[in-house]
Amino acid sequence: MNRVLLSAMETKEGKYIYQNKLFSGIGFSIDVEEKVSAYEMNKGIILDPYYSICAPDNNEYMQVDLTGQLSDYVLPQYLGQTFSGIGYEFTEDICDREVFLKNGVAYWEAHWHKNGNMLYFDVPNEFFEEIYEWYPSGAIKKIKISASNKFSGALDFTEDGRLRFLSSRDGLFQNLSYISTQAKFFHFEKISDIGKLQTVEEFSLLGNDIDDNFLDFMLDSKMFENTFVLKLINTNVESLNVNKLPLLRELHIDNGMSLFDNPEKSRKLYSPRFVKGENINLRIFVNGEEVL
Repeated sequence: MNRVLLSAMETKEGKYIYQNKLFSGIGFSIDVEEKVSAYEMNKGIILDPYYSICAPDNNEYMQVDLTGQLSDYVLPQYLGQTFSGIGYEFTEDICDREVFLKNGVAYWEAHWHKNGNMLYFDVPNEFFEEIYEWYPSGAIKKIKISASNKFSGALDFTEDGRLRFLSSRDGLFQNLSYISTQAKFFHFEKISDIGKLQTVEEFSLLGNDIDDNFLDFMLDSKMFENTFVLKLINTNVESLNVNKLPLLRELHIDNGMSLFDNPEKSRKLYSPRFVKGENINLRIFVNGEEVL
């Protein structure tokens, strides 16, 4: 959605025009006191007031242009006071950032590309934290979901939609339906939705929800058809049938211990028992050290 200052637009017959087209998106105006007003617009016509996506509730917080003040080193100020409310940042005519601040500290924020696509969203709902990143093309880049003292997980994607990292802890997979109904941009309602993804050549799995059953599900879903390197980090996987991974060349297992603490135990635990099937080209690494 385009996000442009009204002052950068022309008006013709009462309608706003931007770059020779009737403007649709969010239009912004800034008064002499740096206060921001924003409007939802369609085909050059102002429809309704727009209120920041970062606003935590329906209270009408002050909205101010804080361009140049939103950094990690300085608390933004307005009229000599550390600012609380909604801050906007503009690059030339484009509004590319919105932030909710309390006493100058940014709590929630969202970023946009100049083409109107959202790049970053960190606005928790009342149930859990949700953070998203996108490529400028609009393709999803990263998803992170975290509920205090409950489930957590993350997914990382390439721009063409392939999965390169997946983590799940403490029941994230069992809560997919619940998460998808509460989250703003999480579209995996059931585990089979994840099974439709393809993984990249070098793929990583992390977390205690990753067990033999889930790995078998991924194998049966043919998610690993293009994967040459598989990394298992602090998972509950106890065996892996490499016959279902004919292209696999490296298997990395990281349990947070040093191989040199007990090298003989590591070799017995992870090589003969862990790997099922045959793959003469497979190299196995445990905590960074090659064991087979």
